[in-house]
Amino acid sequence: MTFRAVRTTLCAMIVSLAFGASAQAASKGVFYECDMTSSQRDSNWIAPKIGLVLFETGQAKIVDPWVLRYMDGPLDVTPRTPRKDLVRVSWVLSNITTNIGKRLEPIRYRMDLNTVRKTAKVWASWTVYDGARYNGEGTCKVYDRVPKLPGL
Repeated sequence: MTFRAVRTTLCAMIVSLAFGASAQAASKGVFYECDMTSSQRDSNWIAPKIGLVLFETGQAKIVDPWVLRYMDGPLDVTPRTPRKDLVRVSWVLSNITTNIGKRLEPIRYRMDLNTVRKTAKVWASWTVYDGARYNGEGTCKVYDRVPKLPGL
């Protein structure tokens, strides 16, 4: 699946949620749609859109174009709350291959979501490759229902 196809799928998911195309929610929870801007111009490892679902059960899932491309669906993440207004999640992106078939080392991600200001900060770092790091910031829209999609 190409990056463009994955990005289109994620955008369609968000649009269907915003316009009520999914009349019934699959699970009860809150969906954060975050529009991100990477601090590095020459890198797109921080996706332009990241979705975070916080379920009433205390579980969570993360989704972005890279997760959909390399992990075949939303990832389960464990939310932590170091402060009352902060939710922190971490995940590892693996199975990364280049256009010529070369496998890359996994990338570790961390997202801090301020639930009061509705802002997000994301950091990504390679586990090798001289410690290359990427970061980005964004604002989030909040929906009180979870989209009814596979993996969510």
